[in-house]
Amino acid sequence: MIKAETKPFKFHFVSDIHLGSRREPNFLLFKAYLQSLESKNVTHLFLMGDIFNLWVANHRYFIDEYIELIDEIKKQAQAGLEVHYFEGNHDFHLRQFWQNELGVFVYDSPQRLDVNGVRLYLAHGDEFDASDINYLRLRVFFRSPMMTFLAHHLPGVVVRAIGQKAEQKSHGHYLRENKNEKKIIQLLRNFAKAEYQVSNYDYLIAGHFHIRDEYKVNNKAKAINLGTWLEAPGVYEITSERAHFIDL
Repeated sequence: MIKAETKPFKFHFVSDIHLGSRREPNFLLFKAYLQSLESKNVTHLFLMGDIFNLWVANHRYFIDEYIELIDEIKKQAQAGLEVHYFEGNHDFHLRQFWQNELGVFVYDSPQRLDVNGVRLYLAHGDEFDASDINYLRLRVFFRSPMMTFLAHHLPGVVVRAIGQKAEQKSHGHYLRENKNEKKIIQLLRNFAKAEYQVSNYDYLIAGHFHIRDEYKVNNKAKAINLGTWLEAPGVYEITSERAHFIDL
């Protein structure tokens, strides 16, 4: 699956921590995890969205609340860790702070990346359910030029209030109304097979649906849904030797 001539690498993928404040147990767990990355020889960290329960743009409130995590990510990046952040439905308009100030690669849509010879299809996953028309329209609206401008220029307290209100509608109907695990897994696997037909990948990795799933596509590739730290804190690790979930 992975070319033998690629240089050593260790990718970690994290999604859907949904941090609400620095007083939560998962805040301390995530901080400890970040501090361990250098000793574990992790070369690439992929934050696959909804790391925070709410983070919009570059407002001081969010920066101050999570400054310990920001400082650790910045420290690790300066030491050579390559960090990629895929916006979710709870954390968006991130580029001005996370990319321009921290040096993190930020994406607001699915991407196909070739990293160290590994072909990746990466996305938060909130675009996968084409039947959830209301949410997809809401997603487009919150990323419109008008909302982008307002996200950066409204007072932080106003942005937090709007974000908290919108959060009630942002999960998509499967999570909000009827978490049918079998149906969600089928949706994810159908999406993975369709994207593989468009263009081959080694791994398709996403989050959003709060369900862990690992599925072989055409007996060649893998489609991974990362689950959520609200139920089982963990990461997905890929090296040239193996790919697997690691519980924290």
